[in-house]
Parts: sequence; C-alpha cells; structure tokens
Amino acid sequence: MNHKQALFLPLVCVMSLAAAYSVATAGDGASPMPKDPDDTIQVPPIDEVIVSGHKDKLSALRAEIVKAEDAYYDAYNQINTDAQYRTSCHIETATATRQRVHVCKPQFVEDAYDEALMTGGDLGSDLAFASFRIESRMPMYKAHMRELAHKDPNLRKALGRYYALTQQYGAVRKEKFKGKWLVWD
Repeated sequence: MNHKQALFLPLVCVMSLAAAYSVATAGDGASPMPKDPDDTIQVPPIDEVIVSGHKDKLSALRAEIVKAEDAYYDAYNQINTDAQYRTSCHIETATATRQRVHVCKPQFVEDAYDEALMTGGDLGSDLAFASFRIESRMPMYKAHMRELAHKDPNLRKALGRYYALTQQYGAVRKEKFKGKWLVWD
C-alpha cells in the first residue's frame, strides 16, 4: 500500500459506515424506525428533508458533504475516549494530481507516518512498515467507530446526514453526466 492509498483509508471507513447505515435503513417499510442489521439498536429517522427548486450544483453538494463529514468527526471526537482514534480532517494536495482533497485521518495514521519519516533509515521500507501498522490497526478503528455509532444517537444522526448527502450527490451527478463526457458545474 502506498502513501496515497493510506490517506484514503479513513474515507473508506466512513463510506463503509455509510453503507452499513443504508443497510440499516433498507427494510420493508412497515416500521417507522428502521432497524440495524443485527437488530440491536434502533436507527432514528433523519429529521431533515432537502428540497431544491433549482438544479443542484455538484460543487455545492461536495461542499455540503465536506461539512457533514467534519460534523460527523466532530461528534465522533466528542464521545471518543481513545487518543489514538481521535480523527482530524483537513485539506491536502494530492501529489500525483495536485488536486486538493478533504482527508480525515485518525491519530495513529499520523503517528505511523511521522515515525516513518523521522527514523532516517530507508524511507521506502519505513513507509511500507508504517502502512502495515496502519492496515493492522484499521479494523479495530472501524469496530470502535461502529460501537460508538451504535451507542450515540447524535453520531448516528451526523452519519445519516453525511450518507443522505452522498446519495443525493450520486443521483445529481448521474443525472448531469447522462449521455455526456464532461459537465461544467
């Protein structure tokens, strides 16, 4: 795993939580409160409806998704008690594309890369070892996030908002790109 792939692991984690939320909300529709896949918690309905009388702009939706992701991690960090799992979000410039991307990383990812860069040895093998350490800790991080999401309704609400916006973005993007190769937003 290279450095670029490791940067996107927390985003993949959030997306897997969003997918878990979608499974939790998919059901027969008979119950007003959708159930979690393992039937251990009730997922509250989202008390917000997005109505738009104009065409949505992808850039505006992306900005809302970034705000929702930041709000999710703010809620997560408020209830998280494990310092290695504290997650910070910021804008980074991807080296290969020079594109600015919103990245959220737990503290153990930052620590692993900082340690690899400070050892003064073979940078390639140090980064490979850092990636291995990150990969080995990521399942525990995801499990911790799921556990906290099961316990805290505010965290579930923030996750639901993030998921709803990503679904809306996907639908708008699909509609705008229908039959086109390039769309100016």
